[in-house]
Amino acid sequence: MNSQINKDYSNEEIEIKELFLIIWRNYFFILLFTSLSALGSLFYSLSLPNIYTSSAILSPQQGNNSISNNLGNYASLAGLVGVSLPQGESSNTIEAMERIKSLNFFKNDFLPFIQLENLMAVEKWSSTYNSIDYIDTDFDMENGLWVRDVSHPKSKIPSFQESHKRYRQLLSVSQDKNSNFVTITIKHESPHIAKKWVEIIISNINNLMKKEEKIKSENAIKFLNEASDKNNLADISRVFNELLKSETQKLMLISSSNNFIFKTIEPPFAPEIKSSPRRSLICIFGTIIGFILSVFFTLFYTFFTKR
Repeated sequence: MNSQINKDYSNEEIEIKELFLIIWRNYFFILLFTSLSALGSLFYSLSLPNIYTSSAILSPQQGNNSISNNLGNYASLAGLVGVSLPQGESSNTIEAMERIKSLNFFKNDFLPFIQLENLMAVEKWSSTYNSIDYIDTDFDMENGLWVRDVSHPKSKIPSFQESHKRYRQLLSVSQDKNSNFVTITIKHESPHIAKKWVEIIISNINNLMKKEEKIKSENAIKFLNEASDKNNLADISRVFNELLKSETQKLMLISSSNNFIFKTIEPPFAPEIKSSPRRSLICIFGTIIGFILSVFFTLFYTFFTKR
């Protein structure tokens, strides 16, 4: 049995030596292929534009939450009479985060405040002149016209849905589970545009939800005043008065606050250093993959020709 084991080990050593000899005999091909892969990775990495990331850290506002906690006993009755009490910090924050990512917010509260070509046709940004070069086959910068040659369902001017997909690729919205702070991040070829877009998102989501909540409160106050005048029962009148007090406090908070949903803890800034691409890693991985492929091709070709 020992002789059999020794024989197996001997065969394995012969096979390993044979593999090394094959690689050594074809070292020129392996070296050439690896070098070409390294050069290809280098040219590819240099062809990629620099991407800059701008972020803002936000604190969810808690004003409405305190009112909501004081009116827990009247929540069910408020729903019966058609009045919505303040939802609280958590639900408002989640709603705002989902709205920022939605097509409706993008269409009505983001796209009108930006230039579409800065979203869909950017080739690179020049740090020297702080200018943007656009993809010539997509956008004619001199005449300000879209010249894309695309087929259905795409159109020459990018649609809302197509643009929204690009927007979602550049946007990141997340919340820290421990601190509850919300981070909004935009990636773009221009650091200044990335910063500006984060500012637009923060300002417009605050204004949008503030406007909607203000209308709700004004309608609720009007309804409660009318219902209270028509009702003569003391218990119901007391509930109406509490609901009216709540909606009045809510309306005061809405009207006095510019940061209805989010308060900015760390505002966005235009970064000086790019966040991607990592050109050194691209070159390293490209070289390694080229070496592995060259060895594989060498071994495969050798054993195939022998057979």
